[in-house]
Amino acid sequence: MDLLREWDNVLDNNVSKKMLTWIDQLGFPLLTVTSEEFGDQEVTLTINQRYYLESAEETDQGKLWFIPLFISTDAGEQ
Repeated sequence: MDLLREWDNVLDNNVSKKMLTWIDQLGFPLLTVTSEEFGDQEVTLTINQRYYLESAEETDQGKLWFIPLFISTDAGEQ
């Protein structure tokens, strides 16, 4: 945890809070794109996150993960 605390001090962007969503929770997030809206210059995606655990021994209990998403076009534009 000292490493995460130092990242917080250097980067000033709550790295530890974001990383703890991965460290402190059992299972994984399952992301699903539920809708796409295409405009002339933009695309709007609705993405849902739900809890996934192969053994299903634990319930969701409102678990959320911090997941950075980067989306680009075929031409590589973000």
